[in-house]
Amino acid sequence: VCVCVCVALFWILFIVAIFPHPEPFDEQLEAFGKLSGSDDLWHRGIRFHQVRDFQRAMKDYDAALELNPESTFALLYRGRLKYDLNDFEGAVADFTRALEIDPRFGSAINARIVARYRAGDEEGALSDVQLLTANEPDRNLPLINRAVMKKLDGDLEGALAEFEQLRADTPPDE
Repeated sequence: VCVCVCVALFWILFIVAIFPHPEPFDEQLEAFGKLSGSDDLWHRGIRFHQVRDFQRAMKDYDAALELNPESTFALLYRGRLKYDLNDFEGAVADFTRALEIDPRFGSAINARIVARYRAGDEEGALSDVQLLTANEPDRNLPLINRAVMKKLDGDLEGALAEFEQLRADTPPDE
């Protein structure tokens, strides 16, 4: 029995010594922060955003855009942060800039639909739904967006009709 305990203890100590210990989140971010490219910065910004450290996230998104003003993903994620901070006009501006760079960037179109709607620009949101419909041949995303907007307006029957259309357009094997 004593030999078994000693062998088990040896293996436990061996495993603890061999495998690295997970670093705390802040230390992981600091190690990640030593990377200096635009993509590295907006990726780290996402991590800060996820833990609701909005100030540090914004700092990283801004720094990424200083290095690469054409980074559509940095604009997208900074726009999402602005949206989360209820700066809907700022979010729309970032999404619009991303779309000026890449007019078929579906994630930016989709995000701008919701931001425009929340900013009170229903016509702009519907215009973006049409743009998304033109860019998304399978039509699922535009139908979902129209349904969500109708639900937010209190038009539950209209929302259900959009979802029914989605169901009718989707083959049974999907």
